[in-house]
Amino acid sequence: MMHGEIKEKRANGSGYIHGEDGIDYFFHLSGLRGVRFEQIAEGDSVCFELQPNDRHPGKQKAVKVQRDATGNSRIATAARSQTTAAANPPVTVDLYPPYCFVPVNVQHAATDKPVWHDGNGGGDLLSGELLCTLTALTPLLPGNDRYDVADADSKKLEEWRFTDLPGGKKIAEPLRLNDGRVVIPGSALKGMLRHSLGALLSAPMERVGERRYTYRPNLDFSKKPLAIETRPAIIAALSGGSGVKVLPDPRSAVFKSHEKPAGAASFSYCGGIDGEGILAGVAQRKTYVYKKAFVISGDIEKAVLLPISAKIHAAYEETQEVLSQWHISECHPSDFDREKVAKAIRKATPLEVGQLIYVEVAIDEKTRKPREILSLGHHFRYRWAYTSSIRRKGGKLRACLSPLAGEALEEKKPLERPKLLSGSRLLFGYVHDENNPIGAGVFQRLAGRIAINHALSESEPQFLGEESKGWCIPLPILGQPKPSAWEFYLQQKPGSRLPATYGDLPGDEGGDLAGRKFYRHQPRIRTAKDLGSGAVAETQATLARFICQPQTTFRFTLRFARLRCWELGALLAVLEPQRLAKDDAEYAHKLGLGRPLGMGSVSIGIDRIRVRNESQTRLAEQPGLDQQALACLREKLDQASLDRWLESHRFVDRGRVGYPTQEVRGESIYHWHTDIRKEYSKLRRERAPNAAALLSKILKGQNLLPKK
Repeated sequence: MMHGEIKEKRANGSGYIHGEDGIDYFFHLSGLRGVRFEQIAEGDSVCFELQPNDRHPGKQKAVKVQRDATGNSRIATAARSQTTAAANPPVTVDLYPPYCFVPVNVQHAATDKPVWHDGNGGGDLLSGELLCTLTALTPLLPGNDRYDVADADSKKLEEWRFTDLPGGKKIAEPLRLNDGRVVIPGSALKGMLRHSLGALLSAPMERVGERRYTYRPNLDFSKKPLAIETRPAIIAALSGGSGVKVLPDPRSAVFKSHEKPAGAASFSYCGGIDGEGILAGVAQRKTYVYKKAFVISGDIEKAVLLPISAKIHAAYEETQEVLSQWHISECHPSDFDREKVAKAIRKATPLEVGQLIYVEVAIDEKTRKPREILSLGHHFRYRWAYTSSIRRKGGKLRACLSPLAGEALEEKKPLERPKLLSGSRLLFGYVHDENNPIGAGVFQRLAGRIAINHALSESEPQFLGEESKGWCIPLPILGQPKPSAWEFYLQQKPGSRLPATYGDLPGDEGGDLAGRKFYRHQPRIRTAKDLGSGAVAETQATLARFICQPQTTFRFTLRFARLRCWELGALLAVLEPQRLAKDDAEYAHKLGLGRPLGMGSVSIGIDRIRVRNESQTRLAEQPGLDQQALACLREKLDQASLDRWLESHRFVDRGRVGYPTQEVRGESIYHWHTDIRKEYSKLRRERAPNAAALLSKILKGQNLLPKK
């Protein structure tokens, strides 16, 4: 391969490489290998191959462009000194992911009796207004208007030199008045404050969507003694149920597309997830799904007959249903006929006598023979559903997502009202649904006692970018691990026998959710350059307009009605977290788009507090009331939960921010997480697993290891 440096990088996804022979070669993002276009920068060392340039006969272009593996690459130093979520330094450095979690400890949840809107009860409550100033600490984009490039003004895009944008790419910009001032909707502010208040008061999480996930039990091989092995097996009829003949070796089954091996018996076989290879064909241009499998007669004679228990068979059928509903849902990155694949999966679900499948079996330590079937599937790398999901653990709704005692329906009376409410529902209200069975009849909903108007910039802000380019800033792709990444989204405890997953086999409930997600602040992000190289030609990357520069200020008013003293204290603390801190650090919230990139850090200052008691008619300032309210709040708080909440809001430069990556033909977030899965797949099947190194890698990936 040739070596060279990126000489020019263009916004349309192409550029030029200055080769070691002194010639400049054209390259396109489609010719990159192991690295995304937004991860490279001018001056980076690369290696590549040459092929004829069809558009320019007689010239050559660079293909298979990848980072220089000889150690000459500068991408890990100069180009990566700017901390972004898109440009990920290797995990060997002190690296922080762009987000953290605040665990939900419902045992310490702050609760109180509901305050109804009929004017009765509650005592001499407080009503009033807070006049506030919101200041952007890093670039801010309250992207309230998102639209497709197809709906944009094509002449304007051409004028701004954004041509040939891919279909489906989104443009985001804030709401603006005719005089150019930017508007932040009150609903956005309310959502931000409710999220923070829920974490402060240890309230159950709300509006958490359901997801089911699967895994491959046999993802990688292990050279150590195994307590669990994957073997081919033949479905056999048993009186009172079904069973299988477990073959003696993982290689007992042979697959041939044409001729039958000598001395072998043939069996029916359903390859792939759907049994027809439809899904496999999406990822591979050439694929072949075997319909038959062959087994040497001698291995059949050595097979061990084992029953498939009702529990395992039910888990198998549940797995097939999860595959047909969740695995191929709209979240799947590929484009295919989902209904067709779902029908194929359901069609392949019934097991037939004489069918060859693969099973996971527990191995007897003394005889080395299989003694129990633990899971099963159609092929060697079959998928198996986790026992728990995002919302449910062990068949029950997770405690951190469930209404608290006193909130949920008990007697189911026609007009049953909740006896208690958690902090976020007390202040912001609730609506009864299947996930939150709170109240009956007219008590199925309760309006909140907080109202926030739109925040309006004090003048037309200064924006990032150039007016000649329409104030457009191409953002990097906001890639991130999804909740399927149990290594991040579940609580991982040092010293555990194995990392926590969503539950591998029946009887294993899995781990607990990590908690509420908060994006870390990145004070060093100040300019468009700090955000990293934008991916103009990528559909998934947003083209942002009118990003407000740091120090842009907004004004808004928050009104509250009939609050208890401690509830007012909670409201004041959420707006200004430093009121509860013992240090002089700055504290902030996150708002708008681009939060993983460091955008959206905002601080809120209360300029004026005007209050009236229930018995009064006019608003007035009450000196000392804020300190009294905060003192009442502290009596409700758990110190450990408060410390974690403050840490998630601290506006400090912790160091380099990015997702952990693995060096496999170029750094990749995907490879890092895949390596975690492979190592776990081996450990869970070993007879004496030592997961210390794997747990250390996971905690290091989150920067949660104790500091030396």
